[in-house]
Amino acid sequence: MARIQKKYRENVESEFFVDTTCIDCGTCYWVNPEVFKRVGNQSAVYQSPKGEESEKLAHVAKYACPTNSIGHRGNKIHPPPFPRNLEDNIYHLGFHDRKSFGATSYLIKTKDKNIMVDSPRFVRKLANRIHNSGGLHWQIFTHQDDVADGDKYKEEFDSKIFYPKKDRVPPRLKVDTYLDSTKSEIQLSPDLLAISVPGHTKGHFCYLYKEKFLFTGDHLCFSSHLGHLYAFINHCWHSKQELYDSVCKLRDYKFSYVLPGHGTPKKFERAKDAMDSLEKGISWMEKNM
Repeated sequence: MARIQKKYRENVESEFFVDTTCIDCGTCYWVNPEVFKRVGNQSAVYQSPKGEESEKLAHVAKYACPTNSIGHRGNKIHPPPFPRNLEDNIYHLGFHDRKSFGATSYLIKTKDKNIMVDSPRFVRKLANRIHNSGGLHWQIFTHQDDVADGDKYKEEFDSKIFYPKKDRVPPRLKVDTYLDSTKSEIQLSPDLLAISVPGHTKGHFCYLYKEKFLFTGDHLCFSSHLGHLYAFINHCWHSKQELYDSVCKLRDYKFSYVLPGHGTPKKFERAKDAMDSLEKGISWMEKNM
């Protein structure tokens, strides 16, 4: 729980505040950039919410914070909204975990099965809501950094885990199916494709759902500063050249909604707009690698 005694000095006067336990994962300022932003080496409140929707999103950020560094001193209570619908049958699971540096995880709800993409921290309220939504059948991981409490969700739901074969596996995680990175792509279901994109880690995968939703882990995200898609070249633990090649590989796929582990989910109006943004990102990589 955030403590007012540790309130970061850069916060403006507001019902919301960020204390000094913040690890600058960026969750709060992608959820609600109107209220939160990076100041120095952590996040802070730079203006109070303006309107009910902004206030709701500030509460979303509070509950999503992996270190519980966001506090609220108001009287109005907003319960955790997770799983939070983003579009169609895609949900933000919230409750980001410090073990994965606050990475975002998602839930795909289908008639046949519910699929978790990467893992949040284990919270009983969230687990109960997933039970009420039909349970959890598969957990698919993009890479080794975003495992969080995947082991606890497997124990809770007896879900099947898909995991990159070339990435390190935490001892606590019991993998059912290893995904072979030497294969360019693996069809997991008629609507779900695993795409091998090594670079950030040796075995990193992206997941493409219905040729629209691209779950990118730590491979690719949208930069509001640059105005286009870009790759994490300064946080590349395996190979920058393979990262570049893997980003170029995405030219062969159709998608219009990018859902990263870190950074803001980005919806493009058309697949062509996403591809144009990808090309700008590739050009940016060529100049900055």
